[in-house]
Amino acid sequence: MSRVNMIKNIKELYSKTIILLKTGNFYETYGRDAYIISYLFNYQIKQEKQNNIPKSGFCKNAISKEEKFKVVNFMREFIVLVDSKMDNYPKKDIELKNRIRVNSFDMLELCYEANCTENINKKKETINKIIAKIKVIDFLLNMSYDKQIINQKQYYKFGLKLDDITKYIFGWLNSINMKKDN
Repeated sequence: MSRVNMIKNIKELYSKTIILLKTGNFYETYGRDAYIISYLFNYQIKQEKQNNIPKSGFCKNAISKEEKFKVVNFMREFIVLVDSKMDNYPKKDIELKNRIRVNSFDMLELCYEANCTENINKKKETINKIIAKIKVIDFLLNMSYDKQIINQKQYYKFGLKLDDITKYIFGWLNSINMKKDN
């Protein structure tokens, strides 16, 4: 079975996941995933010779970027969850709903910005802005729960996703601080 066919089969099962294939010292991704990886991390896109589909990848020595993959996926999952649960907001609380959505997308945008910045101090400043956005989103969700717009189960799901994002953001910040100290 070719690599591309294997990726297609996996993608059928896990359509919302970026699939990375390890080949030697590289991780490669194909199709739509290649465009996502290219956009997020400024990697080149090449055409796979045999199947003429886009591919992108990176050396395994750049694997510290794995943290950013995970946090972006957690953010995307959080935004999808927020979008799916926001239909029940009463009109009087529409501003609360809009603030949660806007801050969620701002958080994702800041993640992209931090990833594209080479300046360490600017990167750390941007990551701290992400942390501030997480705190604002948490507060807004807490208000939604207190107003009984979202139920306990939904509030718990939102909290778990935000916790995952927070862990990876702090891990990213700590890895930058460790590199700077060395």
